[in-house]
Amino acid sequence: MNNAESLFARNLAVLRTVHPRIAESLHDTRYDSKPYKMRSAKNGLPVLEVTREGKRVCLGSRADPRLEASRLARALLDGTEQLVVLLGIGMGYLLEEIRELDPDARVLVIEPDVGLFTEILKTRDLSASLCAERTELLLEPETVEFDDLIPHDSAGNLRLIVSRPYRALFQERIGRIERDFQTYLNGKRINIATLERFDRLWTKNIFKNCTHFFTRPGVEMLRHSGREFPAVVVAAGPSQEAQLPLLRHLQEGLILIAVDTVAEPLMKRHIIPDFIVTVDPQYINSRYVARLETLCERSALPVLVADPAVYPAVLRTYRGPVMLTSSVFSPGKVIERFSGVKGSIAAGGSVATASFDLGRILDAEPLFMLGLDLSYSCGMGRTHLSGSLVEHYFLTRTTRFRTLPSLAAGYMRGGDAVPIKGRGGKTLFTDRRMLLYRTWFEHQMRTEKRKVKNATAGGLPVEGMTDEPLENLRKHVCRDTAAKKVLMKGIRSSIEAVSTNLEGMVRFSRYLDDTIEELSLFRQTGARAMEQTEILLRSPSEGRWDELGALDCRLLSFKEPNRLISMVMQASIHQVLSRQRAKNLEETLDVSRELYASMCEAADYIRGLMEISRELLDKKITCRADT
Repeated sequence: MNNAESLFARNLAVLRTVHPRIAESLHDTRYDSKPYKMRSAKNGLPVLEVTREGKRVCLGSRADPRLEASRLARALLDGTEQLVVLLGIGMGYLLEEIRELDPDARVLVIEPDVGLFTEILKTRDLSASLCAERTELLLEPETVEFDDLIPHDSAGNLRLIVSRPYRALFQERIGRIERDFQTYLNGKRINIATLERFDRLWTKNIFKNCTHFFTRPGVEMLRHSGREFPAVVVAAGPSQEAQLPLLRHLQEGLILIAVDTVAEPLMKRHIIPDFIVTVDPQYINSRYVARLETLCERSALPVLVADPAVYPAVLRTYRGPVMLTSSVFSPGKVIERFSGVKGSIAAGGSVATASFDLGRILDAEPLFMLGLDLSYSCGMGRTHLSGSLVEHYFLTRTTRFRTLPSLAAGYMRGGDAVPIKGRGGKTLFTDRRMLLYRTWFEHQMRTEKRKVKNATAGGLPVEGMTDEPLENLRKHVCRDTAAKKVLMKGIRSSIEAVSTNLEGMVRFSRYLDDTIEELSLFRQTGARAMEQTEILLRSPSEGRWDELGALDCRLLSFKEPNRLISMVMQASIHQVLSRQRAKNLEETLDVSRELYASMCEAADYIRGLMEISRELLDKKITCRADT
């Protein structure tokens, strides 16, 4: 056995232990070894030279590859990283320097080419790096789902490092992975900002909407019910303006799903959606459906599909049929243990993504998307169809000195707008949030088996959706319009037939009594832990560490309070995780004190909401008992 075979056998033996699937794939790999030459740097260390498409690229410095790796690691890292993503293991020198500089970090190595990786394993002994604790390896992935790979509590320092030789050799693959990582970071930043802004509003709305869990049906009732029909999902983009006359003409032969923001302008044009989807928790969104009753007969109002975290006025005042989706938040999941599961809708962060998934639940095909602009288009930075409440909001704020274009420009700047090529090569402006929604749709398209057509006239294309003019919908619409009427009449009758789940309400009311008491005990324990921490901060020698440890164990034993307060502590948790590692005992205790204080405050907040829920439930139970 020569030296290359010996090195490969040693590395492969380690891989069989830690990454058996990768080891198996390497063992079966057939590739051309001609482009690879082993060289020696001036200091004698091995480096690999790769010839690809006329380029000669060396995986490391020809003078001193270890020194080069050391300088690069120290230039890019500060030693506090939670996660380092390394694109290209190279000769392993950089990975070794990362591990030495940042021993507590998790390192994810993404190797884009199986042939190159096999040759590397024949050139250097990497067994120690391959089996190092907190080091993981992905080999030649088609896509990298960072959401699945990175823990949700990784709020600290995340770093992506691209080996320069790999960028030269695999420009397209590396670029795609970099875009996936940037999308993940953008999504994480947006999610954190959204949680910090809305976590308490979502929680408050769910508890205030608790009675509707027991009186409204769930979207699971709709599953497969629209199988014989095509569907059009109408998002709010302004490019659809010229297409609406055709949509009005064809609406009787298809299922029409509209986002809440576009419902009123559609109905003013005599286009009546079958379903309206609403998910936003803010008061302004309650206005989107508040005036619909004035635009058509009450018996013809669309079916409203609502997330249970919407502003309470939506569910309280809407006069048409209402269905709920399951909640993605812990308070809603708790309530569903007593009310029954409503039916999940994919969470893509937007009412457009929820509306698209409703089309999939109905099992409609083909599924046409309309108004999915995902950009500021149609001039003057418009984002919504004319006649929408959003447009009205802008118009009411215009003056002689604050014109609509200047307001739109300010809105785009506030959204961190970026230029991008749209359909037909036209330069448009979008923002990170809309790009995130596009990425969500593109990820869905990778596994979607039904036909999805994008009839959006302007804006950004979505990879995986076939661009097709709305005119082509004519050949798909159901000619028997009576069948569509029968379908919707049946759905409405099923919604009306749902009776109040009185037994579930009573059981949930008892749960609230028990949990309110638990929250009081939890809060008392947290207050004692905070006091003990303050004593230790003043005088570590006089404090009782064993008592603090016992209090921590006691706090962790409260399962329901912990599940509930986690929703409203996201901002506090993120702030703690984002800090630099504590350098001494005093800093550690200071962080602990902040967390205990936050836990106590969150327990008080949840307890107050649960008391409101109990009052609402008791009124409903009493009313039902009297009838």
